[in-house]
Amino acid sequence: TGIQIRKKFYLLGTDEYGRDVFARLIYGSRVSITVGLSAVVLSFIIGIILGFIAGYRGGFIDIILNRFTEMFLAFPVIYLIVLILALFGSSIFSVIIVLGISGWMNLFKIVKTEVLSIKQKDFFASAELIGLKNSLLLKKEIFPVIVYPVIINLIFLFSNIILAEAALSYLGLGTGSSYPSWGSMINSGQEYITKAWWLIVFPGAALILTLFTFNSAGKNLGKLLNPGIVK
Repeated sequence: TGIQIRKKFYLLGTDEYGRDVFARLIYGSRVSITVGLSAVVLSFIIGIILGFIAGYRGGFIDIILNRFTEMFLAFPVIYLIVLILALFGSSIFSVIIVLGISGWMNLFKIVKTEVLSIKQKDFFASAELIGLKNSLLLKKEIFPVIVYPVIINLIFLFSNIILAEAALSYLGLGTGSSYPSWGSMINSGQEYITKAWWLIVFPGAALILTLFTFNSAGKNLGKLLNPGIVK
């Protein structure tokens, strides 16, 4: 009668606990994309609102927001991220919040510069004269003009956030042990680099390929929309 034993095939091998590396890479990509998209949305909301306020209002408000932005740019954000995560714990939600509030500065400068330029246009003055609200001015007059540079900035920001999430996970300050992450896989795999090279090579390759893809997409889109600016 005999007992048939099925041998499982693991495409990229297994880790030190016998878990499928390929499956963990797929789950890790879900974590990276979720964190990246959520943090980008948060940075987008903060950057576009503060940029519009600074460019449209000007004066004292513009000075305050500029100083606030310069403070974020001058201070090494990674130390702030590590401090906050160390104090409040590591989870997907906390990582999204921390990375989201640390990536809006460049978007703020783009939006503010574009708003200052648009304010000088006749169509914007006409929109103000007919009594359009600030939210409608932003939606109908400003956003259609700044949409392309904003999209390019968000693509680069997305890849930077994925890299930051991987770095935090590598340091043990990422999404925690409940979810597989490329950074934590690289961290745990370095112990076995001489015996099981795939534990580092495959997560590292997935991270590099993702960053290369999004950076290339951002550069190509920039060349398409602004041939003389992005090289």
